[in-house]
Amino acid sequence: MSKASDAGDALARDVLAQTGKTFANALAWAVPLLSPDAIVIGGGGALAGEALFAPIRHELDRLLLQDYIGQFVIKPAELNDHAGIIGSALWALKRSNQN
Repeated sequence: MSKASDAGDALARDVLAQTGKTFANALAWAVPLLSPDAIVIGGGGALAGEALFAPIRHELDRLLLQDYIGQFVIKPAELNDHAGIIGSALWALKRSNQN
């Protein structure tokens, strides 16, 4: 989806924008409850980058009280799609060292 958006596909851009708005609606409930310093987005969605993050930020700016705006960052997970594989490998390594 992000590759299509980057290539100028209007439908892909619209899907990512709507996804960002929907995600922001959920985050608008979580931010006041948790007061995070960062919101880290991982997996394939994070690969969309600003095509997803910009609509999230825009919608959060609209939905949140001013006191929360600018108090946290939204960023991609450092390991993206590799987190599960790395976690599984570390778990297997730990288990093999216990025997």
